[in-house]
Amino acid sequence: MPRPLKYLLWFLVALVGLVAIYYQIANWAGRRAWAKTQAELRAAGEPVTQGEWAARFPVVPPEDNFCAIDLLRGVTEVEDGDEFSGESAEKRQRLEELDARKYFEEHFESEDVPRLGNFRSGIEWSLSGSESNPNGGPKENALKQTTEERVASYLDEFEDVFVELDESNHRRHAVFVPAAGGTLDRESISLLSPAPFPKAMLSLHFGLGLRMFAALDRGDGETCRQSVITLLRLAEANANEHRSMATICSILQMRMADDGLFRYLNGKWYTGEEDLGDLSVALNRLNYRETFREITRTEWVVGTECLTWFQRSTPSNGYRWPTLDDVYVWGPSGWIDQNKANLCRMYYSGVMKPDEESGRGFLGIQRRTEENVSKVLKAKSWWNPCYAGAAIFAESTATCLEPVAYAETIRVQDLTALTLEYYLLRRGEYPEGLEELPSEFLIEPPLDPMDGQVMRYRKTANGYLLYSVGWDGVDDGGAVDPGSQGAGKPSIASFDYKGDWVWEIKRNKRDNQNAEKP
Repeated sequence: MPRPLKYLLWFLVALVGLVAIYYQIANWAGRRAWAKTQAELRAAGEPVTQGEWAARFPVVPPEDNFCAIDLLRGVTEVEDGDEFSGESAEKRQRLEELDARKYFEEHFESEDVPRLGNFRSGIEWSLSGSESNPNGGPKENALKQTTEERVASYLDEFEDVFVELDESNHRRHAVFVPAAGGTLDRESISLLSPAPFPKAMLSLHFGLGLRMFAALDRGDGETCRQSVITLLRLAEANANEHRSMATICSILQMRMADDGLFRYLNGKWYTGEEDLGDLSVALNRLNYRETFREITRTEWVVGTECLTWFQRSTPSNGYRWPTLDDVYVWGPSGWIDQNKANLCRMYYSGVMKPDEESGRGFLGIQRRTEENVSKVLKAKSWWNPCYAGAAIFAESTATCLEPVAYAETIRVQDLTALTLEYYLLRRGEYPEGLEELPSEFLIEPPLDPMDGQVMRYRKTANGYLLYSVGWDGVDDGGAVDPGSQGAGKPSIASFDYKGDWVWEIKRNKRDNQNAEKP
């Protein structure tokens, strides 16, 4: 054999041997890292597999479940892989018919309605008349009459839906269940499957919102209260799905309920302590901080399953640049294990671990999440495949953090406001400070979910000012962000919003239900 060929052969043998040794070392290091991470998570009581995740949820008896009523049972199911057929699809279609926006489309396009920024303001403007002419001219009065007729027709058409929801919204639990039975087998439901029901939930959201605002317009405080409670129970049910899209539906329902509750309390439409108590019970059943933690658990369970699928996938054929799938199919299995370990550490250290510096606040979670996501993204490269897979999921937590933090903040503000009304009923005036509040309605002190400090409060001449420091973490004395108004500006829940999140009661007269939150 020629000497150059012999050298080449020895070189190839050595190269194969070195690659084999590298594979063995990478596989050993990956298995070791993943085993250590699993042990740490399980020692902390956290799930690692989908079975462990599902086992954490108790079985809810149907007679005690708000979502076990005929209207909602099975609404989240997809039968035989087709979300547009079957009994569940028919129920979703029925709920989608409640979308009140389609009943008022011509008003949104009318030149007579200059300030329609969204559905809520459009309905309120139509019911109350022009801001520039509160007494109503011919056009305003005609629009108001037309709107009232449409609202009455809509509420009559769907009265059976609203009655069924009202009659069951007192049940202790709110967990979506399959049509076939009264319990939910979470382990048989893929966490990766898309949620088929957001459109139905949003339609119900708009329908209940219309009912709530129409009730306030005619002075029907009880119907408004029932609508708020039902919205809160739907928000609870969607939050209990622990999927991002369902959580967004939950947050929208929470914000709609918050709008209605603000007007309900500002107009003082409650009749006594029992009305306030029912609302506080519904609010206490929600906890968006815990919802965010459950979403995080779901993310790492789903993420580790996806990374395992990378390894099992079939390599692509054809002449092209290699993809991530190819790298993990042909590379050491230890790369997958390292990615799974890095993914779980990123989520766990960013969300679950306590932070002494920022207490229990979302500001601390934001800081830790940004640090961990930045670490993963910086480490991502073709030369460091132990992070490339984890980087795919790195930014999903931060995306959900903004609306979840705002929803939890307004929930705490709502509970605090109810307690302040309870105090007003008992003492005839608002307290000088939140430390004077009784504990009947608040399970724990009213802390600002953003920084973990006591919610800021100031008594005023005709009410009070209650506010959170928001994402900038700065106490602005209850001032909102002047740069947040108008198109293209940051929404109140976004990281870019500079200002406080304010709840302000100005009670000059009873007919104050149309006041808008800052």
